[in-house]
Amino acid sequence: RDCLLSRGLGDVYKRQAMGEVRMPNISMSEDARDVMKKLRDAGFINIVDQPKQDLVLGKNHAQYDIIEITVDGAPSFKTGDWYPLDTEIVVSYHTYIFE
Repeated sequence: RDCLLSRGLGDVYKRQAMGEVRMPNISMSEDARDVMKKLRDAGFINIVDQPKQDLVLGKNHAQYDIIEITVDGAPSFKTGDWYPLDTEIVVSYHTYIFE
């Protein structure tokens, strides 16, 4: 068992040494700020904060509700997959219209 655990950790260390990080468990129903924090904590360094100023008080969505998350331009990704730490991740979310 210790050998298997050690071998599994070895793969993690190799991938980290090659500049890769694992996609954390994130959900479209989470607050965008929490998602961006999880991505930073996982080791991603190219996170694009993209607010869409489309909210009027009391209408449809809450501030920081996620619209879309793209990873290297693709709108789909899997928890646990490995990506280069500088992969562009864009988090688009609702925010209030400021005049």
